Amino acid sequence: MSANAYDVVDYPTTIIPSTHPDVMATIATLHGLTPPPIETARVLELGGGDALNLISLAVAYPEARFVSIDLAAVPVGRGRRLVELLGLDNIEVRVGDIVAEAQTLDGPFDYIIAHGVYAWVPEIVRSAIMTLAGRALSADGIVYISYNALPGGHLRQALRDMMLHHVDGIGDPQQRVEAAQAFLLDFGQPRDPDLPGIASLREEALSIARKRPEVLHHDELGEVFAPQALKDVVAAANARGLSYLNEAQAPMIGSGLLLDEDDARGVDAGDGEAAFVRRAQTLDYEQLRFFAHTLLIRSDRRPSRTLDVTGVHRLWLATKAQPQGDGRFTLPNGSFTVGDPIVAAALTAAAGASPAYVRIADVIAADDEERLAALVELYRAGAVDLHSAAYPAAVSSERPFASPLARMTVASGQQVVVTLNHALLNLEDAGARAFLMLLDGSRDMAMLDREWQQTPHAGEIGAGEAFRTLARFGLVQR
Repeated sequence: MSANAYDVVDYPTTIIPSTHPDVMATIATLHGLTPPPIETARVLELGGGDALNLISLAVAYPEARFVSIDLAAVPVGRGRRLVELLGLDNIEVRVGDIVAEAQTLDGPFDYIIAHGVYAWVPEIVRSAIMTLAGRALSADGIVYISYNALPGGHLRQALRDMMLHHVDGIGDPQQRVEAAQAFLLDFGQPRDPDLPGIASLREEALSIARKRPEVLHHDELGEVFAPQALKDVVAAANARGLSYLNEAQAPMIGSGLLLDEDDARGVDAGDGEAAFVRRAQTLDYEQLRFFAHTLLIRSDRRPSRTLDVTGVHRLWLATKAQPQGDGRFTLPNGSFTVGDPIVAAALTAAAGASPAYVRIADVIAADDEERLAALVELYRAGAVDLHSAAYPAAVSSERPFASPLARMTVASGQQVVVTLNHALLNLEDAGARAFLMLLDGSRDMAMLDREWQQTPHAGEIGAGEAFRTLARFGLVQR
């Protein structure tokens, strides 16, 4: 038996924020559904590698249960060691073959994740993913499947064909990647004169060339490369009792929801799933979609295809925007103005509570449909975040206890940590890392202050400010 490619060349370990059950639950709630509470959910990830994606969630949600399966033994072994070191008892990380697991895995699971797997495996495995999801998904559960999408995948397929031509005969993985990158960098340069319509292909070549070598090795030079059309993914899901809900990215929620009458494309809210899938596929074609994060539910669920404002009222609101007065707000990448004083007040309250979330029910009335819809438009535009549950970290504490995963990461000499709200953070400041290591729950703030005064970092920042910094970053668990 040949070695698994992911045992030979490691795929970079990371977390995928869009796979967070909170994202799925929030979008389902906008459709008027009642998804399982994320705090106590059962979550399955297929092709989870070393399971860092689920391990970080298991740390943040100790009452939830997690299972990560991957065929490659090396990353699974690394994940199992991390689980043991953290002392987690709510996650299982194991070697598993998706084709076999499709028939034997015990469910149900409330959230099933298959990120970066579906378009890189043979048809028998794609079929098994859908079979497993259809068999193991709970009644109100949600499936997340991401994949290289069409039509943008056609450009990547063309570049893959070119790369394979240029690396033909090269067996060493590192040399293959180096040859592919050299080709991409050369092909990506514009010519004068150039061929009509080739500029997009050259731009995509440079984009792929910037990928980490391990990612390029597996994603573009791997054995299977099969970009998918949304309509075909949904057809495969339908055959297993699953239906299309939406996309798991805020800017794309118009794919499954009619939020703008001008963009209805002849589809009515009462039309069936097929009409919405056709409309969403049309949007993919028009936007030259390269990658999709598709959400599926059981076919006997009946999601609303117009915004369910009662669902919005059950959600939580967060924002990184800073109020400047008179309805003006600034973000790191720009600014915007909110004309409605009640909506502006809601955002100001969310900004004041940050990094924690505020209940929308506390800032907008349940029957105020126009303002609840305005929050969703701000969410779609990236100005605010919506959540299905409260902030998973602490903003104050008598005996601060920081994320054990973050502390273990820093103790190993690394500075990029995973926050409790499932984001990557480069903790560049040595003082912040040093203070993080003190937050093991054994010290109150007075004790922390005394110990901190004995460190070389005390002159740079006080203990109170250091704590508030780590809390703002989402690193304090309780």
